[in-house]
Amino acid sequence: MATLLVIQGITAWTVSDAKSYNETMDGMKQVPSMAKPLDEVFRAFENVETPLGFPWMGKVQSSEDPCIIYGPSQAGSFLYCWYHFGEFYVSECDDVSWLDEAEAEKHKVKTSWDRDADDLGQLYHLTAKLLPDFYWNMFEDYAVDGVAACKFLDGFRELRPDVYIFNEQFAIAEQDYELQDLDGNVHYLLHGAIPFKTFRLSDAHSGEEVFKITRRLLHALPQYDIYRRGEKYGRVAKQFDLTHESFKMETPDGLLELRNFSATFTDQFVAYLNDYLIGTISERTTLNIRDMVYDNFIIMAFEPQHVPLMATLTVMLESFKERR
Repeated sequence: MATLLVIQGITAWTVSDAKSYNETMDGMKQVPSMAKPLDEVFRAFENVETPLGFPWMGKVQSSEDPCIIYGPSQAGSFLYCWYHFGEFYVSECDDVSWLDEAEAEKHKVKTSWDRDADDLGQLYHLTAKLLPDFYWNMFEDYAVDGVAACKFLDGFRELRPDVYIFNEQFAIAEQDYELQDLDGNVHYLLHGAIPFKTFRLSDAHSGEEVFKITRRLLHALPQYDIYRRGEKYGRVAKQFDLTHESFKMETPDGLLELRNFSATFTDQFVAYLNDYLIGTISERTTLNIRDMVYDNFIIMAFEPQHVPLMATLTVMLESFKERR
């Protein structure tokens, strides 16, 4: 009974206001300031291009009322916007069977970031699941100032993520990783030894140390010091959060934020630098023996200069996972 009461309390807190709802829910956001009729919102954005093309009016299986729909993309991701009990919601979906097949085909768009690439398909779909956060801002701005515009179009239009596989290598009393591209080329090496307090990331070709991460052991919440080419880059600290694991760090480049985006048994983190999406980190879970025995990850980096940072953050997350 006590457990049920705790669950009920968390649920009540989640839906108590839009801020709590948006911080808790993944792939769905509420726009509290929106009070305009749905057809008026549609007319305002009818000619405004977004990463998923232009909007159209249609229906999805989960709602009896019409919705504003964006997409679908070639891989089947789309967004829909609707009112529920007077509140305006934006939600992501990757099941095109929710849409009318003929209408969906008319509005299909091709993007650079939403690909259906065999075992990596879900990783690319993770990028699509971030879209409600951006559309939420777009509709919130419109609700406040009445100006229909998509300020993040160019950013998503240029997103062409490079994908890397972070494989743990067999070693006794050590932890060694190789960062490989999809062609098997090794770009970075990472090494740590007992007591696994310090890890060093080095260039696989020159051997030069690029990043070093040191775990601070005497803190209730995990903290990690990160050094870039010998100079202090920042201290990562876990944030207190009831629903999502998140980390923050002040760096010379600005505020770095990591947030667990997945509600499943796997870890999927997104990384932002000054609110700009720089990449994702996903735990690799397949029936491959290597993935079942070792802790392997897949990294998406949207700009080459962030690849070593994403690799270093991956090891930090793996260290935290073991401590957890």
